[in-house]
Amino acid sequence: MPILQVIAAAGKESDRNRGVVRPVAHPANCPSIMAVAAIDRNLAVASFSNAGLTLSGGQIDIAALGVDIYSSC
Repeated sequence: MPILQVIAAAGKESDRNRGVVRPVAHPANCPSIMAVAAIDRNLAVASFSNAGLTLSGGQIDIAALGVDIYSSC
């Protein structure tokens, strides 16, 4: 049987330009869910992307392009 992995965005409540960094949001902060942070084309963390701030969980597991990404939706 295949193993399923749930993946969720870490959140976009931060404003790093103003020094505000929020912790990974729900549901990505759950231990069984992989949290994805957003990065830009220079591989820098996106200004709005949340971060793993607590020692009790809610860490970033992976990062992916998330700035200026166009969708067909």
